Amino acid sequence: ARDAVAKFRETFITQEDLHWLRHEGGIDAVRLPVGFWCLDEFAASTPMMSTQRYVDAVFDWAEKYGLKVLLELHGLVGSQNGEHHSGDSGQLAWLQPANRERNLKVIRACAQRWGSRESLLGFGLGNEVGEKEP
Repeated sequence: ARDAVAKFRETFITQEDLHWLRHEGGIDAVRLPVGFWCLDEFAASTPMMSTQRYVDAVFDWAEKYGLKVLLELHGLVGSQNGEHHSGDSGQLAWLQPANRERNLKVIRACAQRWGSRESLLGFGLGNEVGEKEP
């Protein structure tokens, strides 16, 4: 399964796609959703595969073609909404103290790695954030 995921990632978004978006589509910014496992150090303790090198590549390509990147933390440690796209279906535990602390570490690490990239438009801190029902 890991080989299939790696192959998918190699072909899903390519340099040619960003070139087309900018020069044919007239787009000047893209939204790049990532999970907390986007960095190697945070993926290591999960079944998820890091996306760090792909995020690096998107920033490189965006800078090459004059695009901006809105990097969005789409999946938080403990899940911010319990939905499959947050990386952990069923639970909503992002507000637990240990998960909050780990999410802050992820945010700091992302800021350190990509915060000074010329193409960075902004950093979204969570997607479709929910709260537990009373």
